[in-house]
Amino acid sequence: MVDVHLLEEKYNVSYSTANRAAKKLGLYHTKQHIIDIIKRYLNGEKVKDLKEEYKMSQANINALLRRRGISKRYNQYSADFNYFSIINTEEKAYFLGFLFADGNISRNTMKIALSSTDKEILYKLKECMNAEHPVHLIKVKEDHFVGNREVALFEVTSAKLVKDLERFGCVPQKTFIVKYPTTLPLHLQKHFIRGYMDGDGSFSYYVLKNGKEKGQEKYSISICGTKEMLEGIRH
Repeated sequence: MVDVHLLEEKYNVSYSTANRAAKKLGLYHTKQHIIDIIKRYLNGEKVKDLKEEYKMSQANINALLRRRGISKRYNQYSADFNYFSIINTEEKAYFLGFLFADGNISRNTMKIALSSTDKEILYKLKECMNAEHPVHLIKVKEDHFVGNREVALFEVTSAKLVKDLERFGCVPQKTFIVKYPTTLPLHLQKHFIRGYMDGDGSFSYYVLKNGKEKGQEKYSISICGTKEMLEGIRH
């Protein structure tokens, strides 16, 4: 029998909410290995891996999930779907910033499309997430380009992953509403800004050609974003 108190504590919900969820999933008087299968499936593990470990057929695992109203996950690749649950490294903070700038969240899918010349950023994120998902190189025809342009695309479908990103403020249709994530640890905020700038910033160098300072070298940075985002970065 499932321990409702553990659900209550783990997911920070009331006892009644945890109790209803346990009943809905049919977890009362259920063998522990079935509870483990359900838990691991909901955390992103593949059915094919679970069936080998628990010596069950794929049809049987799909059936026990279906009987408990758990929707089939159409995701043929594995990854660390908990990667953004806690932002506790420089790399996670950087990629969170990059997603704020250049990421797209839609229908439980995280997607990033870049010029193929920047594809190494996507391969690095793929590596950090231990993702099997491929980086696709796609030819895109656009009116203002001569010929076709090659785009690199990386996308991962996971309700858990998207929920974690939304918790930090990386939400669908964020272009005009995005805000600076003040909950990030102070020592990681500079890495978040670095990632955001790589997506929506620029760095310039030029030599003055006129005036009293003619010949002097000048450097500048610029960052685009909502007022709330830019005020957060300035602060």
